[in-house]
Amino acid sequence: MENFKELSNAEKIAEITSCNFWRGELPLAEQYLLALTNDDKEAIAEFETFGDSLCHIIRNRAEYERGLAVFGFTAININEHGWLQRPVFMDCKEIDFPLKAHVIGRNSIIIGRSQNNKWTYGLYLAASKSGSASGLSIYADPYSARNVTAHRVSVLDKGDIRAFPLEETLEGVYKHRIGALFLDAA
Repeated sequence: MENFKELSNAEKIAEITSCNFWRGELPLAEQYLLALTNDDKEAIAEFETFGDSLCHIIRNRAEYERGLAVFGFTAININEHGWLQRPVFMDCKEIDFPLKAHVIGRNSIIIGRSQNNKWTYGLYLAASKSGSASGLSIYADPYSARNVTAHRVSVLDKGDIRAFPLEETLEGVYKHRIGALFLDAA
């Protein structure tokens, strides 16, 4: 397949108008289409720094704008597969919650700070034959402080989903709510 960037503006416009974009991508596709229609070389070049295909350009730009708006990440690093590299959170700390000896997996919370001092967290939960994982991500909720007071996290506990509030700090969760996070395999 020919490199999308090497197509003429008319061919790029035809490609864009034939695609179905999801709601979050549509405004970016419209901006790119407007730049192509107006032959705005500066705007076109800016969009095309995000990849070599239409899919990469629009999706990488959407991810970049989320990371910039919410967490202040500014780097544009494209990996060998054409996707924007995951931003690196600072001051990361992972708090493990021990499992019973016969349980395979892990329960932990990881917290990290972004460039604009917003904090977020990810969860790794194991429950017998099931579990859940969500690492640090620009799509997670941002917090202005390291403590995530009164935030609710769903936990799978013997097939029932229940929520519990996180205490003053994530270290407080370990001390005060270990029972709620300790998922029994029985």
